[in-house]
Amino acid sequence: MMERQEDCLFVYGSLLTGTNDPEIDRIIPAYCRYIAEGYILAELYDLGEYPGAIPCMYPEAKVYGKVFEVLNFAECFNVLDEYEGYYANDLKASEFMRSKTPVRLLTGEDTVMAWVYYYNGEIKDEPQIISGNYVQYKRDKDKISPAI
Repeated sequence: MMERQEDCLFVYGSLLTGTNDPEIDRIIPAYCRYIAEGYILAELYDLGEYPGAIPCMYPEAKVYGKVFEVLNFAECFNVLDEYEGYYANDLKASEFMRSKTPVRLLTGEDTVMAWVYYYNGEIKDEPQIISGNYVQYKRDKDKISPAI
């Protein structure tokens, strides 16, 4: 396992740049530097406007995303914690939880520890995104959605 000294962030859904959110398109490049694509062991669900990952240990359950080096931890996570509805002092009120998680890089055998926002709510009837790839899922879903 490759260890990085800097703090890393793994994003898989609404925090990905280029997903039609100008705020994120500004925030991520301002506070982070792209490292590589990777995956975590988790299940991914369609929560409507955004996805949510639930950690699991099944090796076939993978959520794909991008790993970034966080350049300014305090500033970056102050902004992202608010965006994700994570309240370190009130976990019951938090929609997402931030947790340090091993991320396998797609560039080879390396694994890094990165902060990940996991969904903190209950999964009921939300559809699972079996591929673990939110960008592809959203692209496919948008293609088949009826025009209004």
